[in-house]
Amino acid sequence: MRDPVKLYENEEDVDLPIYGAWWFFFFPLDEAKNYSLPFFVRGDDIDFSYANDFKVVSLNGVSCWQQDFKTKENAMTAYLFLRSHMVHHLTVPTLKCSFKILMKILFGHFHQYNNSYFYGTAACVNLAMRHVMEGPKFWEDNIVPVEVLKKIKELSACEKPVPYTEDELRNLGLVQCEEKFKTKRWPFFIRRKSLYGHLLPKSMIKVTEKAMLPKWMTPYKEFTYMRSQVTVLDELNRTRTVLKRDPKAYLKNLATFIFLSAKLFVILPSLKKQYMKALPHQRSREFWKDQFKDVK
Repeated sequence: MRDPVKLYENEEDVDLPIYGAWWFFFFPLDEAKNYSLPFFVRGDDIDFSYANDFKVVSLNGVSCWQQDFKTKENAMTAYLFLRSHMVHHLTVPTLKCSFKILMKILFGHFHQYNNSYFYGTAACVNLAMRHVMEGPKFWEDNIVPVEVLKKIKELSACEKPVPYTEDELRNLGLVQCEEKFKTKRWPFFIRRKSLYGHLLPKSMIKVTEKAMLPKWMTPYKEFTYMRSQVTVLDELNRTRTVLKRDPKAYLKNLATFIFLSAKLFVILPSLKKQYMKALPHQRSREFWKDQFKDVK
């Protein structure tokens, strides 16, 4: 930015901003015609911008410094992100809503998590699909998602982070993160055919109790491939999570994902109609006033 030419180029708008994040987003109240759909934490600011005809303008030099999103990623954030992403494609006219596009989004995330030993997070991808397919009433029944959060906690118990000590950190042994086990002897297509090692016998899997990855690099299916376990280190929160290879959990998640995908293929046209029909009501001021009528 010390170069005047670069400074000038930085002022040029390359892409038209689609939405304003809650961090720094000012808008006149009388221009807000619609409220966000009733899901929180992930996707509500995007939905709010989609619902209103704002001309979003970004200001160079105004920025927000915050924790890396990767360090905050877990089963719950994956669930919240994917369910809101699905609903956006079902409700926003400018976004395409074909089965192929939805599968590209959903399978892309599921594939990364399930192959990287994040079986709990992969199960929560399935949970997000299941809940979205219940239709618009699901959101009204779960404005306060107590039971949903309990289910996420249950599914992701295998990924629970625990505090680590300095002795434990020293004993881990830093395996090179770039190392991809047996990539030369086991070509890419064999990796795919073996479902990233989950169909191979246990005797072929290398015992790797000291293999470690920093959290910001996960999920990393090329690294977990052919390893018995990998420890994910979160240096910011000083916690570690041990991910262990579990073919049964992998296949269970995969079977569930295939079943839900087939169901989505069948009900997608009617599901979109349900969401579009409920849209005016769930984005209305009256709907939201009704949710907080007992709040004093």
